[in-house]
Amino acid sequence: MQVFSALRKTIDESDPASILKRFASRILPVSEEEWKDRYIVFLSPKEVDQHRKDMGFPDFAVNECINDVIKHPKIDSFEGLLYGVLNHLNDSDNALTPTEMAFFLAPAGIAIVSEESEIIGKVKKSVAFEVEEGHSPATLPEKTLFFLMDRLVNSDQTLIRTLDETETLLEERLLAGEKLDYPAQVFRLRQKTLLLMQYAGLMVDLLDVISENDNELVR
Repeated sequence: MQVFSALRKTIDESDPASILKRFASRILPVSEEEWKDRYIVFLSPKEVDQHRKDMGFPDFAVNECINDVIKHPKIDSFEGLLYGVLNHLNDSDNALTPTEMAFFLAPAGIAIVSEESEIIGKVKKSVAFEVEEGHSPATLPEKTLFFLMDRLVNSDQTLIRTLDETETLLEERLLAGEKLDYPAQVFRLRQKTLLLMQYAGLMVDLLDVISENDNELVR
């Protein structure tokens, strides 16, 4: 677990439960100073399960974080809480494999649930920089979410370029008369492309829900 304060450069992490319990409140801050006193928390699936009572997140959402079933990108809106699922698509020879990440955006801040990864590490560095510079503490949890989504979109764009290069190479080898199992390779490439298109559409839908901001939680 790693905890950042949007308002303070250093915090006492000896009792993380005292910070996590703030997420159980769904009451929107009234003053600008209250909006600034928010937190960004990175937890593993095991840790969010251990602290489910402290944080007061819906049981079904925590259960989704800890089970082995990969969900498609989605967002659920509650009074004072947004719960969302994001996927990082990893390429292999045979298929695209999604890795799941979840987030809980509440008045107290944002909790991101994920195993450690390169993308999570980059998001943490961005948050640490924002805290050090004191940039917009009231909106840092929302900025953290967009840091994460931006990293995922950049990864998807790289994946699109990789699939395009694979398609070009396949065409060149076909025109050169190389004997390969082209039907199988084309099928795998098409399956990857269809999954990526489906995922991109779901990401757009998720961004629309966040932008509409019906519960006035997103700053």
